Amino acid sequence: MILKMLSLRKKIFLSFLIFSSAVSCMQAQPDMQAVKKNIQQRIHEKDILGISVGYIHPDGHASFFSRGYLSTGQKRRVNKHTIYEIGSVTKTFTALIFARMVQQHKIALDDSIGQFLPDSVHTPSYHGQKITLESLATHTSGLPRMPANFSPKSQLNPYVDYTARDLYQFLDHYKLKRAPGASYQYSNVGMGLLGDILMRVSGLSYRHLLKKYITSPLEMTNTYIHIPKSKYSQFAHPYFYGNPIRHWTWNILTGAGSIRSTTADMVRYMKAQMGFAPTQLYTAIKYTHLMRFSIGSNSDIGLAWLESTKKDTILWHNGGTGGFRSFIGYNKQTDTGVVILSSGRDNIDDIGFHLLDQQFALRPVKHSISVKPQVLAKYTGTYKLTPTFSIRITRDNDHLYARGTGQQKFRLYPESKTKFFLKPVKAEIRFIKDKKGKFTKLKLYQNGRVTEGAK
Repeated sequence: MILKMLSLRKKIFLSFLIFSSAVSCMQAQPDMQAVKKNIQQRIHEKDILGISVGYIHPDGHASFFSRGYLSTGQKRRVNKHTIYEIGSVTKTFTALIFARMVQQHKIALDDSIGQFLPDSVHTPSYHGQKITLESLATHTSGLPRMPANFSPKSQLNPYVDYTARDLYQFLDHYKLKRAPGASYQYSNVGMGLLGDILMRVSGLSYRHLLKKYITSPLEMTNTYIHIPKSKYSQFAHPYFYGNPIRHWTWNILTGAGSIRSTTADMVRYMKAQMGFAPTQLYTAIKYTHLMRFSIGSNSDIGLAWLESTKKDTILWHNGGTGGFRSFIGYNKQTDTGVVILSSGRDNIDDIGFHLLDQQFALRPVKHSISVKPQVLAKYTGTYKLTPTFSIRITRDNDHLYARGTGQQKFRLYPESKTKFFLKPVKAEIRFIKDKKGKFTKLKLYQNGRVTEGAK
């Protein structure tokens, strides 16, 4: 099939690659056993429910492995055909659709957003400098991460009720604090707006744009915006350290994070990024890879794609929704690629970077121990850390929970009988006895600071 054609670049250097691919295979082959052990530890600690990994070798063939379960019932195991939410990895798809439409002269990089929005919408500018489509795709538009009027009815499904009317109302009132193209600030609303403009220009829904420009040419048959009923049994359950969570549904900001896919399909997508793609699509892919803005030390951005040059030249993007994490990447020096999709909010970027370059270390998994309920009961109570902030410690059977003033409740995991850590945030709590042997104080360790509070 045409998907398996080598790009022109691959053909030109084929004779060289016959030799160098074998060498890079030996040099770049990661320690899969160490990776699998690390992943199994995360599953054991209930940081991850299920995870599927695809590793692309220099010769183009892929290896797959999966661990964990489709749901908390632990009856069905995940595999390379399990469907996950890929979150912000969607942004690379939006950028590729954008690049194809630029190729077709339907739009241009330097077009301003105001050309495509309703006349009633006053689009923000900075001293006459307008937001361009390129600045949306490179996160340099000056728009914030999230719109100021983003106020979801439920944090369990936050994007479902944010409409076009809300987006245009935000743009109508927002004042840019800096010129478009001046600095980098990751923006969900910016990429969501780009997706909206692509839909307006084409007259197609995002789902149809996705199919026309990407999933049909690459034969990605299990990649969706809306999962068909016939495939719902393959859809992984969202997972947040054992807490109830829901799948996310997207509205007007669909171009920022709405895609659901499998590891098998995403490996096809990554192979296309690495040079195995129909010629016209590969030209657009290379266009998205062209670095356009420096975002800090050893890091640049193209059209959505991030490039790290700290150790190797790695092209990558990650994503996350309420109950999922994703990572895709490509090491240009070793010609290796990786796809990781997981159900759980545990950060998996370290696994992705380690698979692409072993100089990047795997994050050690923090292990919890078992503490008897009668011991945990001694810690319960409200501890006042500042005049306006307290932490309430509660117990539910053999689990301990902490809730800060105005915050949600988080489970505490015992590292020892008196020292506990949180998983969604990097923080630790240590309980302290008084002279009579009663626990009357706690210390909160977070962001390099130690704050003490009395019960």
